[in-house]
Amino acid sequence: MICDVCLQNKSGITWSSGGRGTVVVCPDCGRDLEQQLDSINERLAECDDLSILVGQILSLALHFTAADMGNIQLVDADGVLRIHASSGLSEEFLTFFSSVKESQAACGTALANRSTVVVEDVEHSDIFAGKPSLAVMLAAGARAVQSTPIITQSGRLIGVFSTHYREPRAISVQESRSLEFLALRAADLIDALQAVGRT
Repeated sequence: MICDVCLQNKSGITWSSGGRGTVVVCPDCGRDLEQQLDSINERLAECDDLSILVGQILSLALHFTAADMGNIQLVDADGVLRIHASSGLSEEFLTFFSSVKESQAACGTALANRSTVVVEDVEHSDIFAGKPSLAVMLAAGARAVQSTPIITQSGRLIGVFSTHYREPRAISVQESRSLEFLALRAADLIDALQAVGRT
């Protein structure tokens, strides 16, 4: 049995990813994922303020992937992504991406496709080729980006969190799993706060 995280042929167990399918993990990787989940729950469970919560979500996303910068956007009433928290990004970047529609840049593509988007090198990506967003990304020092949608168990898309990197790079399977679990937990908590009017 091949572990989906370390890709080694080991005895494995089936791991549920929040109702969105399952993965096979070996005991070692399972313990690592358990620790990540414990970290997510510990950091987020007691957040009852939306601005604090999104800041904690972003902090964890940056930590899990050793990212240099990042932001979290929530969907407004018009279906547009609006930045609610950021780290390490220039004012030019934040102004340019202050509102993003479907299929614009990596985050808008994640919004449109309802799935994670990974751009290993923005200079060689169809998402950014020939668009003003490429110059903004390069000026901010962002050569790579991943954008993960935040979707509730009922299927409502709440927002997107993105992490950016100064050097071209891929996202490992373990990083991808950690971000997926973070998005699942974040969706539940943001949804609960929005339901009681804490926007």
